[in-house]
Amino acid sequence: MRRRLLAIGILALTTGAGLGVRAMAVDSPVKDPDRPLKSFVGVMGALQDFNTNVCTVESPAVFDVTEIGRRALGRHAHDRSKADVAELGELVARLLLRWYARVLHPERRATTDLIFGTGTAIGSWATISAITPRRRQTFVYHLRWTVDGGWRVYDIEVDGRSQIRTYYTMFDRIIFNERYRVLVRSIKAEVDRDEVDRDEAPRAANAGKLDRCRSGP
Repeated sequence: MRRRLLAIGILALTTGAGLGVRAMAVDSPVKDPDRPLKSFVGVMGALQDFNTNVCTVESPAVFDVTEIGRRALGRHAHDRSKADVAELGELVARLLLRWYARVLHPERRATTDLIFGTGTAIGSWATISAITPRRRQTFVYHLRWTVDGGWRVYDIEVDGRSQIRTYYTMFDRIIFNERYRVLVRSIKAEVDRDEVDRDEAPRAANAGKLDRCRSGP
């Protein structure tokens, strides 16, 4: 009954704020199963802040690097240590952040914010959907409640296409045809190149040549 009332309370709060959230408590690995649900309302505000500051945010602050690494490696995650999975996850999170900034920015030229729709939290897992004001693109954010006590994004879908699944498809081929370390070196090189472009972008932007949010290939 207590959990049912909690779910109803969350639904009422978010409906009043114009955000439809459906929350259900199930078995969860966290010590207090109700705690993720209690904090779920605020996650939409966090995502709004994330979108507003996407060009300058640091990836570990918003992404679940462990889950990203596990999903990006897929079947190969079983062959790697936890440190390897976390290392790859952090690299992929940085790629994901730069990719997302480039995808989001063209839509943000006409308006500042996405419109958030429904959200669902089941134990320590959650999804939240959003659309651009002109409904040209649909975004779905997948989140996990992490051990440090916060919701973190581990995948973003755009128009039904999972970016982490796309990375896995590419990584699986590289690992199969070459080696895991070749993959890591390749990602590091891309991340480093992207960050050099990002650092150069503000100077170019001041000269009226380039927007920082469009850095990278």
